[in-house]
Amino acid sequence: MIAGSLLALVLLAPPAFVGRERFLEDATSLLPRKSELPKIMFFAAGVAVATQVDRHPSRWFGRHGPAQLSHLEPLGRYQVPNVLGLGLFSWGLVTGNGRWGSLGVSLVEANLVTSFSVSALQQATGRARPGEPWAGSFGRGGSSFPSAHAARAFAVAGVAWAFFPEFKQRWVFPLLASGVALSRVKERKHFFADVIMGAGLGWWVGHRLGASALRHGRWEVSVTAAGLRLRGP
Repeated sequence: MIAGSLLALVLLAPPAFVGRERFLEDATSLLPRKSELPKIMFFAAGVAVATQVDRHPSRWFGRHGPAQLSHLEPLGRYQVPNVLGLGLFSWGLVTGNGRWGSLGVSLVEANLVTSFSVSALQQATGRARPGEPWAGSFGRGGSSFPSAHAARAFAVAGVAWAFFPEFKQRWVFPLLASGVALSRVKERKHFFADVIMGAGLGWWVGHRLGASALRHGRWEVSVTAAGLRLRGP
């Protein structure tokens, strides 16, 4: 619903920071460069190892992990980045600040890309969740791997990290995202490998789209009776 409203606004009056060129550039930016392949392979290998040894540690953390982590779980829900993104997009149009509007677009974009990718991986891997028959096993039709909450939380954190390079306390973004990810293990909804994979995927998408928001947000937007008027940097 929120994403649809944002899309309608874009189609009715597309400002420069949501132009076709931007989305083509964003899609290209999500593709790994050749120099990044070793790091990706190393990460994938680490996750693969974690899936073989994470059952017992995940059960232990579910019993003994801090109960306060559960308070962070709502930050990883699907609606949060969409509501925040639409709010910032609208604020950018009303105030004539393309920087905030561009950030709102990237938040929604990161949420959609991440959620779709997680859903595809869950369907492909079929890992059973904790508490289900064959818990932790792959190919059982489950939806444990990867964690959608962790992916969305780290997507938002990645966008914010790239968009606010001057913010000295920006470490708070991945810290909060880590709390969201760990809350899923604490609540016995996922295993550690699930949240690690979700975090890596979300950070990859969010960091790149956050950089895109920064590049394309240097526009002033003014609303007139005739429609939108854009002024470049």
